[in-house]
Amino acid sequence: MQVRKFNSHQLILFKPLKPNWRNLYFTFLCTIFTLLGAFFVGSDSGLVCQKISPNQGSCELIQSPFWIKVKQKFKLSDLREAKIKKSDKADGQTGKYSYHIVLLIKNTEVPLNFSEGTNEDINATLNKVVTRINQYIATPEIKKLNILQNQFSSWLLGSIPLFAFNIVFIVCEIYEAGSNCIFDRDTNYFRLTRKKWLRCIDVIEYPLGKISEVEIEICDYAMGQSHRITLKLDSGQLVPLTQDYYSDDYQEIVSNVRKFLNLS
Repeated sequence: MQVRKFNSHQLILFKPLKPNWRNLYFTFLCTIFTLLGAFFVGSDSGLVCQKISPNQGSCELIQSPFWIKVKQKFKLSDLREAKIKKSDKADGQTGKYSYHIVLLIKNTEVPLNFSEGTNEDINATLNKVVTRINQYIATPEIKKLNILQNQFSSWLLGSIPLFAFNIVFIVCEIYEAGSNCIFDRDTNYFRLTRKKWLRCIDVIEYPLGKISEVEIEICDYAMGQSHRITLKLDSGQLVPLTQDYYSDDYQEIVSNVRKFLNLS
């Protein structure tokens, strides 16, 4: 806290609003982890085929682990069918089996890096993809097949609630609470106002005669000690002038408050 005004009629103490670096650091980490998650999930993945004639054409199987796009090219005539395959083992927690798409290229089963899961919505999506691929193989009139899943965008879209929470958190908690305390001999009252950036937390008023002591509260941390100024009322109630503890030395301020209140 700082002394804004000190004379025979008024003593005004205030603590200005300051950025809360701890909250900003937390929000920054959440954002970084979200972007890293999208990075490691990958970008586009799927199957793209171009048919020249019923038995001629080319295909590209796109797999994108860790953001590196890998394309596997093969002849359209080598693509036999697509099917849904059940996992060999059930999930250890849910006990359910997962399903994924595999392509039969010549005589080899190659997984298609597409959504996989156990719920009905995902399985319905897989069925549609498999049906579309098999229809393309069986229908000469369909010249092009383009099945892509942008996992990067899906991850980011799924992270919108987290980004929204981060924005609200920054708006509400970007600043530490500020305080303004006025000791006024003309009104014989003191008034304490605590504020955040966009709102007033609380307002406290008491007659000056009810203040029996001015103390420095100490809080021990692993890194050392922090302090805050606290008024002790004749009822025994403690009124801290700030919400948090700080490393500042408040001895001189406490001395000035005691002098203003004629406390020994």
